[in-house]
Parts: sequence; C-alpha cells; structure tokens
Amino acid sequence: MKYLIILIILIVMGGSYGGYQYIAHKATQLPATSPAQCEGLINAGNKQLVVALGDSITHAKVSGDYVQLLDEQYKSQQLTFINAGINSRLAFNALQVIGSVVACNPSVVTILIGTNDVLATASRDRMQKYMDKWQLPQTPDFDFYKVSVIKIIETLKTKTTAKIAIFSIPLIGETPDSKMNKTVAHYNGFIKEIAIQRDVTYLPLNERMWQYVNARDDLDEACDLEAGLMEKAIAKHYVLGQSWDEVSAQNNLHLLTDCVHLNDRAAEMVANLAGDFIAASLPN
Repeated sequence: MKYLIILIILIVMGGSYGGYQYIAHKATQLPATSPAQCEGLINAGNKQLVVALGDSITHAKVSGDYVQLLDEQYKSQQLTFINAGINSRLAFNALQVIGSVVACNPSVVTILIGTNDVLATASRDRMQKYMDKWQLPQTPDFDFYKVSVIKIIETLKTKTTAKIAIFSIPLIGETPDSKMNKTVAHYNGFIKEIAIQRDVTYLPLNERMWQYVNARDDLDEACDLEAGLMEKAIAKHYVLGQSWDEVSAQNNLHLLTDCVHLNDRAAEMVANLAGDFIAASLPN
C-alpha cells in the first residue's frame, strides 16, 4: 500500500516503466553547475567560485535547493556557485572526490555532509545497502565518518586558500528524542568540536531548525524511514507539480518533506546561514 500513490501517478502518466524513468531522471540529474565545469568557468574569468560540498540535500533534486537560492542572492556580485552534491553520498564519498573541489580553486567552500552516515546506522539492512552501493572499505560507523570529515577539512586547508564552513547535520524526522535525532546530536557534537580544532566556521543548521520546529505546537511523531515517503515526495513534486513545502505539509512536517530531505523553508535557512558566512568571508 505504501507505493499506491506512486502507482496511480505512473498509470496516469501512461505506463509504469516510462513514468519510473521520468521520475528517476528528474531525481538524479546532475546539478546545473558542477565541479566538472570549474575549469571552463575559471578560464572564462570567473575568479570567485563558491563550492557547496554535500549529499542529496545539496544536490537538491529531491530537496529544496539552497544553492540556487544563494546563486540568485549573489548574482549581481559576480560569484559563481558550484553544486558539489550527489544523492546518497556519505562523508567518505565526498572525500573521494575532494580533488575536484580543490581543482575549482574556490574562494569559499561549505560542507553539509552526514545525513547518510547517520541513516546508515539505522539498521543492519540499511548499512549493508550503503556498503553495497558505494563499495565501502569498512562499516559506515561514527569513526569512519570522523576520519573522512577530518581528511576533507585538512585537504581543503592545505590545498586551497578557501574560507571553509561546515554545517551541523539537519534533523531526521522532527521528534527530538527519536533514535535518529539522538545520533544526529552525537555526530553534531563532533562537527562542532572539529570546527573549533581546525579553525573552520561552524554553521548551526540543526540548531536553527530545532528552534523553528520547537516553536510549533504540533510536533510530529517519530518518522517511519521505511514508509516510502521519499518516493512519494519525488512523484508529487515532479509529476503533480507540488512544491516541497506542500509535500511537507501533507506529511505533517514543518521543515522536512519525507523525514530526511529539506522543504523550501528549510533550504532558505541553509541559504541564510551560508549567505551570512559568504558575506563575512569575501571582500565587498
């Protein structure tokens, strides 16, 4: 029953296979401006490149697009935003492609990574799926995450002159005492600590989101991560044309569409935090 909505949508579209292909393409297509384009942008005279490194929340094909919001905000200031986000990526996967970020010679780098690292700890089956998908060299646990993030920061600091900021990991569901959000808090404790140790800016996204959610009276119950909410959200957005905020409201959520990804309201929070950092980091 959990995929009934998707099935109906696909039938309306004229066939399940064609409908699936359409949705899959929309959800996975590369960002408009990716690290692969940096060389051409630099050669064209774009001297101020801002790279957003992350996972699907940055990729923004199944989530509100904070990179696009930043691009619109700074369009008149000759900044070019590079979206270095890819769906399902763990910190280790971001580390594997850090060379492409370095090659952009960025002026600013923001890091928003860790949601999938936390999700991998939800169950043995979910952990195995991540290991199979990415051919990971070890179990994606807390120590694996820490080592990867430290290496990402160290590489950026030694091989670029970029100003660097790292976000705290967003909520997973909107219930503070859930297992997932307790794990998120544990990981965020490390992020805050390593930001101080490595002298990079800490951007309190998680804290900003909780401030908003806790001000609401109708907190949601703990999310069911196996309920197919992501697939339904993608279908509603790309086939029915619903905004991420509309999808979010239908799931009785305030900032998340499917318990994991951000709606447009939450994406604006990310953009505001990043925008303040960029404004303080770059000369007028």
